[in-house]
Amino acid sequence: MTDSSALRQIYLEALGRCAPATVVAARAGGAPYAYLLAFGKCAVDMARGAVDAGVPPRGIVVAPEGYGDSGSLPAGLRMMRGSHPEVTAPSVEAARAVIALASSMRGPCLVLASGGGSACLEAPLEPHFDLALVAAVNRALVRGGLDIARMNTVRKHLSAIKGGRLGALLDPASRTLVYSDVPLGRAEMVGSGPTLGDPTTNDDAATILESLGTAESIAAARTLRSGDVPETPKTLGIPFEVIAENATLVDSAARIAREMGLRVRLLGGEIAGDVSDAARLFAREAETLGAGELLVAGGEPTVKVSGNGRGGRCSELAVRFALENRGRNLALFGSSDGVDGSSPAGAIVVTRGLELPPGEVDDILSRSDSGSLVEALGEAIIMEPTGNNLRDLYLVVGR
Repeated sequence: MTDSSALRQIYLEALGRCAPATVVAARAGGAPYAYLLAFGKCAVDMARGAVDAGVPPRGIVVAPEGYGDSGSLPAGLRMMRGSHPEVTAPSVEAARAVIALASSMRGPCLVLASGGGSACLEAPLEPHFDLALVAAVNRALVRGGLDIARMNTVRKHLSAIKGGRLGALLDPASRTLVYSDVPLGRAEMVGSGPTLGDPTTNDDAATILESLGTAESIAAARTLRSGDVPETPKTLGIPFEVIAENATLVDSAARIAREMGLRVRLLGGEIAGDVSDAARLFAREAETLGAGELLVAGGEPTVKVSGNGRGGRCSELAVRFALENRGRNLALFGSSDGVDGSSPAGAIVVTRGLELPPGEVDDILSRSDSGSLVEALGEAIIMEPTGNNLRDLYLVVGR
């Protein structure tokens, strides 16, 4: 019988098999790099894996506060902390240090890119944009319910480091390894693609900014359409390789489940779109599962933040699934980084339906307070940040 402990085991073991240090150590060797640059939520562990593979311990590692144990870094690597999800002065200080090193260092660089880098590594494209405007636009993007592709399209065009602008400073023999938290085929979006050519344009970014409708976004759009802002580099010769992505996590979970003797059904493609649509999809799929059959899926639906409650993608998806499914199926909705927005849980196991009036639930969700309902629908898995960042993992058990 597949119970909540089995789902917990599959989730945690899958995270372990996809650990950034392990994945990087297997792929970073074989080239004479002069130094490394690592950024994002997984930067510390990725840097450790690179040094284990023989990359010299020289360079800069930038991660958001609370992600990665800086004490585990080899001597010689400079640790800097940016912010996430807000863009603040430490993010700018880190980006300027990275730009200065890339401009002065000779020889090929190993760039280690992971999600979360967009906020923790940022230098406004001066004199066109300043920190106050970039920070305000970033807040509007995070709260606007946009998918990651559109968010990062905007970020690239307001930045002095994103959208290939860092890559233009590096030795052509450099290389980028991407630990991806974006949809398949969109690796240039990880950390807003500092070393990768950018196919989007200033006009693309301006259109998205205009749709946000804030004073700051309209001002940024007007500047982008003025013709004074240089475009991002469109082609760069620096090779890059996606070393892990959401499918890596999903496949690992499926493999573990099969090793446990379970029948597995993989849901093709990544879950995207509005979180309410995703919940209805899982409820429909749950009804088609055979007894004991396990549905394994991954992705990252969008959630529009409309309040100051405790919540995140996984907790809101769990609540909406519980409403649709009414406790008929056991399910787990888990973040790969162990941090589900401002929710207290990194993952939620749904074991029952919600015994609350629909109007009360709607009110709670309207305040973005889905985390307060976790105990009412099941079990919370609370953990420290995992060091992974491969989007979310979803498990649903047939009745």
